[in-house]
Amino acid sequence: MDQGFVSKCGMKAFLAAAVAVSLMSCSPSGGWSVEEKSLIAGEGHIMRVLTVDDYEDSLFLRRETLEMTPAMVASEEYRLLAGKMVATVTSPEQGGVGIAGPQVGISRRVVAVRRFDIEGEPFRVYPNIKITARRGPDECGPEGCLSVPGR
Repeated sequence: MDQGFVSKCGMKAFLAAAVAVSLMSCSPSGGWSVEEKSLIAGEGHIMRVLTVDDYEDSLFLRRETLEMTPAMVASEEYRLLAGKMVATVTSPEQGGVGIAGPQVGISRRVVAVRRFDIEGEPFRVYPNIKITARRGPDECGPEGCLSVPGR
């Protein structure tokens, strides 16, 4: 077999593997993505709330969220994100009782919610939250989602 051919094929395989490893290291499934880090570290303590009225925002809000690893939850990025999410939901412009990661551009399973069952109604941030059951009938009421303008 021609050594030049083997070298070329070997080089192509090596380059393909290097590209795959590079792409995986940027993947949000293994840790904070570059985009997420940029949003979290961005200026100010209030984040932009994505809305269903904006086409690109709407597409982002419909994405499946990803879980965070224990290392991500223990990171400085998580601490900053939690603080910014609470500041955003409690800002006078929003005045909400809860907000989820996707609403601020972070496609992670994380929410900041006001706890009405605890004295002082403090906000708590919960990573990797899942709704596994519900009780009681659905009740109609006013829309409260911060991503729905005119709520």
